[in-house]
Amino acid sequence: MAISPTKKNESAPVKMRRVGLFEISENTQIVPARGLLAGVNDIGQFIVNMKKNVQLGEKPEVEWIIDQICNHCGGKLQHKQGLSTCPYCNWALHIESLTYLNGVAKKPLRYQIEGRALRVQTSIDMRNPYQSSFKGDFKIRYFNHACLLIEAGGAKLITDPWLVGPSFLGSGYLEKPSCREAVRALMEADFIFISSNRSSCLHPQTLSLLPKDKPFIVGNFASKSVEKSLRSLGFINIYPLEFQEIYEFSAFFQFSVFAAGDGLEDSGLYVCLSGHDVIINAYGNYLNTFNLPSDLTLLCLPFSGGTSGFPFCMQTEKATQTTLHNQRLEGFKYQLETLLTLSKPAYVMPIATPYFQDSPRDSAIKELNTKNPFKEGKQICDIYSRSHSEQAVKWLNPDETLTLEFKTADLVQWREDIHLLRKEKPQEFVDFYTRQFNYDPKQLITHLQGAKYKAKEIVTFVPTSEDFERVVAPIVQANFETQEFKIIPVRLIIKELKGHRVLILRVRREILACVVANHLPFEEMVRGFHCRIERSPDAYEANFWHHFSHVYIAPKPYSISLKAK
Repeated sequence: MAISPTKKNESAPVKMRRVGLFEISENTQIVPARGLLAGVNDIGQFIVNMKKNVQLGEKPEVEWIIDQICNHCGGKLQHKQGLSTCPYCNWALHIESLTYLNGVAKKPLRYQIEGRALRVQTSIDMRNPYQSSFKGDFKIRYFNHACLLIEAGGAKLITDPWLVGPSFLGSGYLEKPSCREAVRALMEADFIFISSNRSSCLHPQTLSLLPKDKPFIVGNFASKSVEKSLRSLGFINIYPLEFQEIYEFSAFFQFSVFAAGDGLEDSGLYVCLSGHDVIINAYGNYLNTFNLPSDLTLLCLPFSGGTSGFPFCMQTEKATQTTLHNQRLEGFKYQLETLLTLSKPAYVMPIATPYFQDSPRDSAIKELNTKNPFKEGKQICDIYSRSHSEQAVKWLNPDETLTLEFKTADLVQWREDIHLLRKEKPQEFVDFYTRQFNYDPKQLITHLQGAKYKAKEIVTFVPTSEDFERVVAPIVQANFETQEFKIIPVRLIIKELKGHRVLILRVRREILACVVANHLPFEEMVRGFHCRIERSPDAYEANFWHHFSHVYIAPKPYSISLKAK
């Protein structure tokens, strides 16, 4: 794509500095201990594990206390026979070990014993003490998916730019083409915020339009996944920011990165723009465990649906897949309802807007992978406003032709002229991957050996045709406990083994080859619906996917050429 060069900005570059921390106040709740018995007690909002029965005149002895909030999507866990399961995302917590079946741990709540009761810390209130005492003007413009232009105090920040080409290895296509003005704004931005290393946020084809000294801000994840990915693409000015610390470009543009509450490496952004508090969150599940500033001017959050391969990559009945998918969509509605109450925004705008599996080979997925329509989000806001007239909230549909200018107490919307780029042709990208990448089982084995991943886990990689029906190349089995990696026939595929997690990944041959050759995150295969998965036990295996999608990555900037050689 040819973009005319922009004039070099002769003004002084915008600089960033650390300001400090939020002021925090704890919210607590009194939980009576009377009548609690030794062991696990489900008391509705909480589950309490007592060391022994509470005796008259004795202080209660508590092993731990937890809330019944799902750490993945913030839904209310439903406790039954030693498991607490989320009705929206299906995460299941094993109560005895306080570990979800996928391997993610749940932290007990802090508490103090007061007589025969517990004072439990339930949440925290956060306030920016460096915030301006008056509210001025700022601008936000939506460009596509999760890409926003934010302007205040002379600084310009772009978030998660995916503007050209597909994401997830030729699978995901923007609902509408981006405009040339979005690309120009990207080039002129002072800083770029990348919330995660998924390719709908950290999009190599879009980022290739930028000079390598463009400044980026990212969350300082333990694995350095976003930072590593950007450095592998050649960028040199990357600023990993500590979570919940406040930084600023000026007194009119302050910001802080918040981590997802589920332990996955996604993040969102708090910004204070001329005294207005704003939350921008494309993918951060249960963001900052929903401990967020309140009385927001604007809340930007996902509503249409996520980018997970669950449940359509799982080997389950279509009816079951549809039920699980619909539950996930309801989870996005529940999140909106919850955040309206917690953050009290004046305006809500959905981001991470729909993209589609437009390739003919993914037509079945496109039909099944339905989205929440925006009108249902507006209905939720309208219902909330009718019962909270003093805190009415207005829904804003994302529109690339509008610049939103927030004033002291109102909003002005400016209509912009736009010039659209050409719409992508999905089959050209499918043909590129098929033509460009050749699967080599020895290369896959070398890649797996280099990961240094140790677990009681057996993963079998089955290269298949594009419809997953035929095995088209040698199968590789990885025993991560014994560190044995070998080529096997179909009859030796292990489907279950006592004491081990077992995965069978049926992956499109050229996609598996591309991921290995370019050291890409394994999750790209799932989010792009390029694989079908069998697993025992039937639960997401967090450690495996985290290691091969965040720890053991070094993405190469391979060039996409759509012309046949």
